Amino acid sequence: MGPANSYANAINQAGVVVGNYYLGAPGISPSRGFINRGKGVVTLGKLGGASSKAVAVNDKGQVLGNWTTRNGQQRGFIYYRRKPRDIGTVPGRVTSYTGINNAGYVTAIGSAAGFPGGCGATCVRRVDSSGTSASSHSGSRC
Repeated sequence: MGPANSYANAINQAGVVVGNYYLGAPGISPSRGFINRGKGVVTLGKLGGASSKAVAVNDKGQVLGNWTTRNGQQRGFIYYRRKPRDIGTVPGRVTSYTGINNAGYVTAIGSAAGFPGGCGATCVRRVDSSGTSASSHSGSRC
């Protein structure tokens, strides 16, 4: 499924598996997102940052993931047709993307910096095949 120190995070109807593997000790060292279509692991890269993690895949083969910049900001990406595209953050929030459906809608959880699990926002975004956000809706709770 994946190399040593790897974790499968999602599977679609075709059996495509996505996840991440660590370059050293799990949870401590940088990670790389991967996709496995049954013909071996393809590393998704790190988008110029420090690490990446693939968290979901839809039946079109669009992979949703999170990547961390060199300064520690977590952002989202869509990997589709061998190209990773940055999809940004929930504005003003520490962001973690969590799922993608077959229509290309992605879900994310955002929390105010310094308040993990506290004051937060949920977001649903439609992302087109180029990785561009077509619309956005979010709600907050405190």
